[in-house]
Amino acid sequence: MVRSSPAGTRPNDGRVLEGRPRRGRFYNLGHWLFWPALLLAFGIPAGRSALIGAGSIWLAHIGMDRALGYGLKLEEGFTHTHLGMIDRKA
Repeated sequence: MVRSSPAGTRPNDGRVLEGRPRRGRFYNLGHWLFWPALLLAFGIPAGRSALIGAGSIWLAHIGMDRALGYGLKLEEGFTHTHLGMIDRKA
């Protein structure tokens, strides 16, 4: 028998991005320009094409997100970004 419970109250059900603040912090961590810059800073002098490629693709991904208006998330909610509100009505 499977018991139903309100979303997010079951212990360790495999969901990584459960709460809004946690989800925003996780998103921001992956979309911070420091990480791809770090890969490039180590990859270019060392001549490591894998690091250069990963850093370049990650940097391009972040740039496209920012160009489309998907900025770093604020505590008010996932649609509130440092670039403004994300309007999902289209």
